[in-house]
Amino acid sequence: MTMHEELLRRSLPSDIEWVFTDMSDEGAVCRIVEEADIYLGYQFTAAMGRAARKLVLLQVSGTGTDEIDFESLPPQAVVANTFNHERSIAEWVIMAMLALSRQLLPSDRNLRMGVWDSIFYDPKQELYPTLRGKVLGLVGFGHIGIEVATLARPFEMNVMAVKRQPSPELAARHGLTFLGGLSELPMLLEAADYLVLALPLVPDTRGMIGRAQLESMKRSAFLVNVARAGLVDEDALFDALANRWIAGAALDVWYRYPEERDGTGNALPARRSFQRLDNVVMTPHSSGSTEETYRLRAEASGDNIKRFLAAQPLVNVVRKSQSKD
Repeated sequence: MTMHEELLRRSLPSDIEWVFTDMSDEGAVCRIVEEADIYLGYQFTAAMGRAARKLVLLQVSGTGTDEIDFESLPPQAVVANTFNHERSIAEWVIMAMLALSRQLLPSDRNLRMGVWDSIFYDPKQELYPTLRGKVLGLVGFGHIGIEVATLARPFEMNVMAVKRQPSPELAARHGLTFLGGLSELPMLLEAADYLVLALPLVPDTRGMIGRAQLESMKRSAFLVNVARAGLVDEDALFDALANRWIAGAALDVWYRYPEERDGTGNALPARRSFQRLDNVVMTPHSSGSTEETYRLRAEASGDNIKRFLAAQPLVNVVRKSQSKD
């Protein structure tokens, strides 16, 4: 039994029957949810929805709901999610910004081959920038954006952000020098030394960063994406990095995942060959994968289910019951 299963079992009355299953076998999952009152997970397909007629609560085990087929849910089902990943992701963002600006990965590779890319041994080398005084541009200022701004404060960065519903009070509370609406993204793109994407992927944000937006950024700027790959046009991003329209990028979210690999068994994360570029930090959608994230999510999910069973108000409701009863 995993730590998280144990936390969930301990969080609820002993008469609750838990069934843990492998999501790779959709048929088996559908047979289980036919009798389920509560479902905990981050994926919910149309086939599962057709089977889950008794379902009253879908507790998403994370934040994103883009893998939940809402249209297939029975009308009485309430949907709630949980967060608790923002600190882990924010630490990854700070790590990525430092790694990019200090050329950590190229320097490591070079020294392993006996190449000392230091100004003391190669006068052509440029001096590294520090984070102090640099503009951190946050596209999205929710849980993750706020935590990134908090961790950036000791580095004395100039933090600016855009979000759907900005407010002066929110900007003052978190020490921002600017907080505007998404319509002011062009200004943020031109100002940012580090542009961090931390907003949901919805129809009107898909592809919001394209060729024109990337060309408007500083050639010394770095892009960091911990949200969803679809926010940025894949071809435009590859061209921007390959042609040095921007200095580099740190990417934790991708255009293709292992379950979408092509017929050759290729599990590379995109159509374009980002892995061949030396100005990209690549990680496998793992910025939030820490012990703390999953422990707190298990605790929060268990607490929400307990609230539901006690007819108490739920936390982070995404969809209320559509039942007319």
